Amino acid sequence: MASLDMLADDLVREFLILLTPDDPACLLRASHVCSRWRRILADPDFYRRHRALHGASPILGFIHVVRGYLPYHSRFVPIGHAPGGPAARDLPGWLVLDCRHGRALFVTRATGPDRKVQGTLDFIVWNPLTNTHIRLPRPDMPPLHFRQNFNAAVLCAADTEGGDHLDCHRGHFHVVYVWTQPPDMSGRFLISACVYSSVTRRWGEWWRCRDSARYSYFPVDVRPCPSARVGDDLYFRGSRSHMFQYKLSTQHLSVEQPPPDMFYKSLLYMSLQDGGLGYATVQQEPNLCISLWSRETLPNGDAQWARGRAIELDMLLPNVAIEPAYNNTVVVGFAEGTDVIFVAVRSHGTHDIYMVQFNSQSATKVLDNYICSVFPYKTFCIPVIAETAAGKEPGESSSARQSHQVAGN
Repeated sequence: MASLDMLADDLVREFLILLTPDDPACLLRASHVCSRWRRILADPDFYRRHRALHGASPILGFIHVVRGYLPYHSRFVPIGHAPGGPAARDLPGWLVLDCRHGRALFVTRATGPDRKVQGTLDFIVWNPLTNTHIRLPRPDMPPLHFRQNFNAAVLCAADTEGGDHLDCHRGHFHVVYVWTQPPDMSGRFLISACVYSSVTRRWGEWWRCRDSARYSYFPVDVRPCPSARVGDDLYFRGSRSHMFQYKLSTQHLSVEQPPPDMFYKSLLYMSLQDGGLGYATVQQEPNLCISLWSRETLPNGDAQWARGRAIELDMLLPNVAIEPAYNNTVVVGFAEGTDVIFVAVRSHGTHDIYMVQFNSQSATKVLDNYICSVFPYKTFCIPVIAETAAGKEPGESSSARQSHQVAGN
């Protein structure tokens, strides 16, 4: 029997390409077999073929807010255990807002002269693999403040420049910041958006929502809540379950009504596996279930919501004594481009968070005694030989780096 180092590269490549991303540590373990396998896995052509075959990068962990800390405290929790993967890490003073394309976005207390103004915040972009972060310059106006209703998203610049996400963690990025001005004497809100570019290291112009007058009582949801990216659009949830839609190519901000009968109800807007917009919610009909809904466009151009797949919780978690009321179970996160959602389930007086895979109808507990939004960290990560060591983040403020070939998704 031929030894591993005698196998032809093409044969090894065809074997490795079949390794699925379902096990977050699978490709990492394969990279430690030998230098030949590591070289093949680090080849950009291998990533392109692997992504074309399997369609998504593995989920290596998630970030959540830790209770009981003031003002903020977040934590990264790895899924799976493999050499070279991102390690568990506490992030004191940081409040997570988003995680996409190999980076995570936070707010934290301001530094410099503004640190004396109580409640003033800065944005921070963090790379979990290299543990490097960038503190962004503060938007010109309005100052970011913890009392405001705001949300933000981080995404690879390839999203607006037609790239392929093969080197997200080393490439440039954008941050989209959506903000609701505090209400005036009439109780009306003013909704605006602004974009930061790591290319210019500056914030762009403010864009006011054209629907501000029509939806003047609909603020941005003040709770940390994942945004959804669907094609050219970013969707942020509002406090009354409506949507703020930001179009990346035209920098156009608008407001959309929530699905019928969903005002003030618990739902999470998400990007579906087929690339469309959907939402996940928990319903009781008559058994407690998680259901997925998708938005469809009618021949006349109007949009409607259609119910898709559903999983009964009793079948998904047969050994868990789930408290029956529908509001005791909440969808708290999703992984873009996959069938994975995260659900907080109440049992015996406490909530536990499960990672649910719709295709296989399986669930894994990932967090005990917690209910909070979950921001999955999903990336294609292969440790590589020293000759292809990773480069520095644009604007990186820390020198701590590891040798990785990383492409976010």
